[in-house]
Amino acid sequence: MSVAKKQIRQIISENNLNSVTDVYALLRDSFNDSNKNSWRLSWICNPWL
Repeated sequence: MSVAKKQIRQIISENNLNSVTDVYALLRDSFNDSNKNSWRLSWICNPWL
């Protein structure tokens, strides 16, 4: 089994993902968090943006 499959199975089990909706919510929340962190970092580095 490839590493990616093991990682995907681990993510599914750790986050109790049971449906496509659960996967969508996890991805959406992860994207929103990373997007917010990216914005904060850019603002900290250059507050005049």
